[in-house]
Amino acid sequence: MSTRWHPFSNKNTSKYYAMRKSFIFTFAVILLLTLGSCGKGTKKPMTTGEILDSVTKIHMEMSQQDSAEVYALVNEYLDKLREDKIDEAVGMIYFLNPMNYQIETLPDKAVRRSKLMLTRFKGVKYDLERIIYDREVDNIAKYTVTLFEKETGDPRPNTISFMLKPIRREGKWYLTYCDDTTGNGTNLPN
Repeated sequence: MSTRWHPFSNKNTSKYYAMRKSFIFTFAVILLLTLGSCGKGTKKPMTTGEILDSVTKIHMEMSQQDSAEVYALVNEYLDKLREDKIDEAVGMIYFLNPMNYQIETLPDKAVRRSKLMLTRFKGVKYDLERIIYDREVDNIAKYTVTLFEKETGDPRPNTISFMLKPIRREGKWYLTYCDDTTGNGTNLPN
């Protein structure tokens, strides 16, 4: 007979189970400590909107008057596009300066780019799809432009959607573009 220890030999069975229990207990403790320490290492960086909210402690209370103001502002913008007054429509767009969080007029380069884009995507119909309110600096107004009338059976897409970002600063609403070029991205889903 072999002199090697075997876990199922009669005289060593209790030692085997005792070692097994201590090994499982030690492994469980190490696993819990490892899992418990994982979530506290690095935090996700805050977005511009989160920084603004935490610094200024903004508590936005939307009223029916705010909704009416934004709706009228967006419709005025769309009316100017419908009437082919692209210069006036672009004149209604501002941007939030990320350095000082102040509303400013669009720079000349952005104005030229906006006019070019609106001229290229000139439509026959402009429809406001929806307005989503979240915070003073993170709201969305989505509108759809019908580029041409489509005949039955025509498989070509004939619409394109754009988003504006209404921002309220010091009690007044402004329209901005919802893009990364002007520093006005959004946390809201489309």
